[in-house]
Amino acid sequence: MDKLSVRRFLAGALLLLGLLPAGAMAYIAPTQGRDVVSGAQVSLKPESGPLVMVFVSARCPCSASHEPVLAKLYQEFSSKGFRFVGIHSNVNETPEETQAHFTQAKLPFPVIADPELRLADQFGALKTPHAFVLSTKGELLY
Repeated sequence: MDKLSVRRFLAGALLLLGLLPAGAMAYIAPTQGRDVVSGAQVSLKPESGPLVMVFVSARCPCSASHEPVLAKLYQEFSSKGFRFVGIHSNVNETPEETQAHFTQAKLPFPVIADPELRLADQFGALKTPHAFVLSTKGELLY
């Protein structure tokens, strides 16, 4: 059995056990978004290096408590080619509140808005923080 077959088998087993969100299995075309702090365009294309997508919140205390850890992970892994992007999908948080929180948080990576929940639904993000790692081919690794 080749590596891809083993990976698919494990992903299927995890899916059946409820340990992997169903929406995370099929990563469709990469998208882009705007950084909620700077307004800069941010690409979600993983071709330039593995992509770590972390769903975050401006209000959730659990999400906020993980921000220093996410910053440390960024510092450690960005030098190894990993790109980090925060995804904000909480529609109950205003754009102003979101911008203020992430401006103050000073995360070392961009956070983009997902107001229509397309990425959250596609990956099955259920909580914040909730992380997904994509290979340079767009395969879900974690």
